[in-house]
Amino acid sequence: MIVTRYAKPDLTAANANKASGDSFYQEAPKLDDLRDLPGFVYLGQPFTLHPHGHAAAAYDGATAAASLMKRGFRVFSPIVHSYRIAQVGYLSQTDQDFWEYQDKPFVDAASSLIVLMLPGWEHSKGLAHEIDQFEKARKPIVYVSLSDLDQTT
Repeated sequence: MIVTRYAKPDLTAANANKASGDSFYQEAPKLDDLRDLPGFVYLGQPFTLHPHGHAAAAYDGATAAASLMKRGFRVFSPIVHSYRIAQVGYLSQTDQDFWEYQDKPFVDAASSLIVLMLPGWEHSKGLAHEIDQFEKARKPIVYVSLSDLDQTT
């Protein structure tokens, strides 16, 4: 199930659309609505807490980004972009302050956020920070799973 909303941190994907009476919420965008926004979408996902490790997290992110690109999206995925760079450059893959600093210009420039709901996404500190930044900027946020993207490509 694809969940769309202007996010709030205390809501889970399962009950996100139930808050329609809240004045914070507007008509929630659909995934395909984001494709036509200027610029690019930012693909957020968990990394450190991925149950199958960092390589699997990067692979899942690349899979999701490729699915979105096939649908005509312009995508920036910080995990996919940074994973190999961190390996080659012997950078910490889990230094949250470092990666928030590196990713901030992309968060600021992105038109919207697509949250990839991989296992552990609800507990990811980095992803929570990204969601918070998009909420503060009042940019659209859409939540998807890998299976959602597989079904729509």
